[in-house]
Amino acid sequence: RDWYFVWMGLLTLIFVVLVFFGFWSGLFLPNAAQEDVGSASSVERQAYMEELLSFFDFPLLEPGSPQEQAIEWLAYRDEPLPVPSKEGGNSNNQYQRVRLEQRYALVTFYFAQGGPKLWSSINRHTWAGWINYGMGVHECEWHGIDCEADNDDGNNNNDNERRHVVALRLNPSTGVVLTGESLSTELGLLTSLRRLDFSSQRLEGSIPDEWKALTNLEMLALSKNQIQATIPEWIGDSWKQLKTLALNGNLVEGTLPTSILSLTNLKHLELQFNQKLQGRFDDLMVAIPDLEHLDISSTDLEGTIPSEVIMSNLRVFQAWNTQKLAGTIPSAMGQWQSLEIFSIDDIPDMKGTIPTEVGGLSNLHELKIIRVPLTGALPTELGNLSNLHTMVLSFLELKSTLPTEYGNLSNLETLDLNINSGLTGTIPTDYGKLVNLKYFDVSTTNLSGTVSTDVCDLKLDFFRADCPNKNPEPNDIICVCCTWCL
Repeated sequence: RDWYFVWMGLLTLIFVVLVFFGFWSGLFLPNAAQEDVGSASSVERQAYMEELLSFFDFPLLEPGSPQEQAIEWLAYRDEPLPVPSKEGGNSNNQYQRVRLEQRYALVTFYFAQGGPKLWSSINRHTWAGWINYGMGVHECEWHGIDCEADNDDGNNNNDNERRHVVALRLNPSTGVVLTGESLSTELGLLTSLRRLDFSSQRLEGSIPDEWKALTNLEMLALSKNQIQATIPEWIGDSWKQLKTLALNGNLVEGTLPTSILSLTNLKHLELQFNQKLQGRFDDLMVAIPDLEHLDISSTDLEGTIPSEVIMSNLRVFQAWNTQKLAGTIPSAMGQWQSLEIFSIDDIPDMKGTIPTEVGGLSNLHELKIIRVPLTGALPTELGNLSNLHTMVLSFLELKSTLPTEYGNLSNLETLDLNINSGLTGTIPTDYGKLVNLKYFDVSTTNLSGTVSTDVCDLKLDFFRADCPNKNPEPNDIICVCCTWCL
């Protein structure tokens, strides 16, 4: 008998836990079509649903689809919005149309993401589930949504109520996790949208053609997802306001569309880590000379760094493992006066030398040229880069001594010249003036001589050189302060 009561108690406890979890996760939420909300009767709600179906031109919806769930939620569980005429009308009618479309678009997207059964349980925050805010709460109050008031109001209506969705910020930094095999086509109804950030999520699919209606879009960030598609051909015709396009870290393939050259407002372009993406990046640079950020690393893009155009606003140029980048580093790059980061790595077909004109880039913070078969000497002019904090010139084919002028780089923190067998001579005593230097690597070179006490007094965190502790050869470095000797 005692065991009977023990088992009954355990079963009751399990039942209570399961019921609690069901309500918490949304599994036991009632069917919207069966629920009577507020003072409206079921008959009135059914009539309202038919109005919604007519407004959105839905003769028949697939049972259980995100569209059906959204319409049912709007009809049976939300505070009814006015259903306006489809076209024309005064400003009130136009805004009512916008309001209904944007609320429907967002609720459909929410259900496409699994609705309360998945969204809330994945994100573990009540504010993550939009419909959990309750009926009648303006969508602009939902988490991750930014709105702006309608300033074109000739009827003295409350601008706070005439708000348009201008941004969707749903990324891990906002505490939201997104999944799905496709991107919601209904988001194309958000015609006032300017910024869409779904970066670092688990989204798949392609950019829907319905998104061409987002003609006000200025920023699209879909980086670090699993988007497997081509960049749509209409991008340059429809998104003329686009300033930022971040598609890096996906599975984008195919050729850059010709229309992308029409994006003359584009400032920030990240295409890196899409290994099957093809086309010519230099055409982009020529067509959009006001670019500020360009990263083509680990793509199949091809071309040369153009010399015929002055990229006066370019701050960042990165190309790692861009095997079809060829040509030279043009001397005209010395006129890219806004350049802060120039970083190329594993570019087997690039030839030539490091132009002396690079020494005139007063804003340059980071200079990395790695695994590129460049020849010639280290330009002494690089010693004029007063704002430089990182210089990595390794795996090159230089024949040079170390310029004493590099001792003037007072902000330099990293100096990496390793694996340059053509480097000869000694480490200049003037390098002892590099008071901010923390990382210094001159290993696998042909430098020799004794490292001066001035350099050793820097007390570097990392200092590697060819300095065998026993039986040094004449071409070895004598170093009592190196942290790593080869």
